[in-house]
Amino acid sequence: MENLGAFYDAQDAASGAVSANKELLEIGKILYHGGNIENGVPACASCHGPTGSGVPPHYPMLAGQHAEYTLVQLNLFNTGDRSNDDGVMKKVLTRMSGEQKRAVSEYIQGMPLTK
Repeated sequence: MENLGAFYDAQDAASGAVSANKELLEIGKILYHGGNIENGVPACASCHGPTGSGVPPHYPMLAGQHAEYTLVQLNLFNTGDRSNDDGVMKKVLTRMSGEQKRAVSEYIQGMPLTK
């Protein structure tokens, strides 16, 4: 397992494809970096970092994660089917619309990766 971990750690990750929908990306960028004060949604960056690199072990790296995967995970947190975060994500996600979740997922996919 250590060798396997070392192998994957040595790999260069690549950002995902950037969505062609510029409006959606702008909404995602605003939500990721600034949140939504009207709905009480904090910025994703406040926990996952401004570059999406995360703060291990508590906040995972998000940058470059596939949009569909991220959206599924957000919805699982929202419904309570994923609950490995002491309810933090559910509190946030119950205040976000489906379009906002999609937007932030698309933005995260195109974020450049940094180690």
